[in-house]
Amino acid sequence: MAEQKTFDIEHYFALWQDDRLSRKEKSELQTWLDAAPENRQEWQTLTSLWQAADTVEIPQGRSSEQQWLRLQASLPKSGRPHSKALKNPFQRFAPPAILRSWRFALIAAVALLFALNPGHIFYGNSTYTVSAPIGKISKMRLADGSAVELNAGSSLTYPKKFQQEQRLVELAGEAFFHVAKSGAPFIVKTARAEIEVTGTSFNVRAWSESTAVFVKTGSVNVRPGSGQAAQTVSLLPGEMAICSADGSARKTIGSESLLVWRTGGLSFNAASLANALSELQRRFGKQVHADSGLLSEKITAQFQQESLSEIVSILAATLHAEVREVKDGYVLHQNK
Repeated sequence: MAEQKTFDIEHYFALWQDDRLSRKEKSELQTWLDAAPENRQEWQTLTSLWQAADTVEIPQGRSSEQQWLRLQASLPKSGRPHSKALKNPFQRFAPPAILRSWRFALIAAVALLFALNPGHIFYGNSTYTVSAPIGKISKMRLADGSAVELNAGSSLTYPKKFQQEQRLVELAGEAFFHVAKSGAPFIVKTARAEIEVTGTSFNVRAWSESTAVFVKTGSVNVRPGSGQAAQTVSLLPGEMAICSADGSARKTIGSESLLVWRTGGLSFNAASLANALSELQRRFGKQVHADSGLLSEKITAQFQQESLSEIVSILAATLHAEVREVKDGYVLHQNK
């Protein structure tokens, strides 16, 4: 029986960060990523540190042990390693051809530390994509000082450096933005709309079926669809716009309850059960299914500290349905 070849992740990463992967190597890397979730998580952790290394001062003229100690001292106490085996990760990533790059050595040193806070993923040489893991909210600050909170299962793509004429980001999912004031407009692009501001705070909910924009402070311009000819909807605090797949936009009054996800809550306002179950799956990381006859039922409810089992039981009672716990989650059955 032939011995299985070990995948050399450091080798592929070194080629990737220099944009030197051949077509064959790209295919091999993709095959390895698809082989197991653990492989993808390891790659995501490593590539996220490529972004983090941009902002860390690299000490010069010291031994690797001194450099590691200085780096360790600069990290938050909660992020420092406790195992003696991790005292100097430079020793683990030893191949000279890779450690020639100090920046890669820095990534090697802190990769295991940042693995405790997953979700930051880098996909290209000019843009970053940050993803919030299922069941967790990720917070980040952009280069212009703008703060972003990503809801579970959401992702934000943004450039390494903003252009002078505009600050463009792309969102899939839900996020709350607190945009730093600047002469350049801040634009959030989703599948259904473009949102433009200069300095304000607002929430964008952009799952596949629609994009909903709620303004907390300042003013926001929303252009439905992707065409420049689409009519712009202007919003003030407390107002929201819902942009549909057909390119239309509906302006209405919003509610602060739309923001309860930022503190771990859930809010449904005449949401279909299908959408509510998708939200539960993103929040709790478990599957929740229902009979097809229940999926179009409308749900209006708000939860804050309830467990998944409690929420599912409440939904079942509201819909006069039965709950069955299964291996990977729950199933709601319609009463005959």
